[in-house]
Amino acid sequence: MATSGASHYFYYQDQKVELGPVLTDMLIIGFTEETDRAEKEKIIGSFDFLGNILDETTSGSANVTVLSTRNNLTPGTMELKFTVLEQHPKIMYATPFFAQHPSSPGRMGITNQFIVTLEDLVGQTLLEKLMKRTNTKLVEPLGPQTFIISADKNSAGNALDMANYFHESPGIKIGEPDFFHNLVLDQI
Repeated sequence: MATSGASHYFYYQDQKVELGPVLTDMLIIGFTEETDRAEKEKIIGSFDFLGNILDETTSGSANVTVLSTRNNLTPGTMELKFTVLEQHPKIMYATPFFAQHPSSPGRMGITNQFIVTLEDLVGQTLLEKLMKRTNTKLVEPLGPQTFIISADKNSAGNALDMANYFHESPGIKIGEPDFFHNLVLDQI
């Protein structure tokens, strides 16, 4: 994960879109599949900068637990905490929220998933090579050239980093993060 002051961006319709600063009032943690609510609460309690569980959602391989934070973290400190959290064996990833564009309400969170579309006439061999190089995994195909891929703490970066890496690779038409949106959380 990039450190404070780093540029956070993604590609949309082949244009680089800046995300702006990391929001520090909540974050996303992806726990291992077998981690139940009681165990999550125990793990969360062991970190003084984590608050309460605000939401839990599962979609594909994205096990999303949204948590509030404590102690008025700075964006730079928040990003350092992701590395601390990912040292726990039951935590597969920890990622931030970003403010959406001023014309769009709400916040966008990073899950562990991103979407990749191959260029026409490019086979899955390229995708398999990129996944091996980055230690990412195929979640499911969405069509003959489009796939959902996952990244975790063992990958070369989080899903935002990996979406950008894939997008910037020859033979890849689209690499976009699968953002997490929850309008209810925006009211908290």
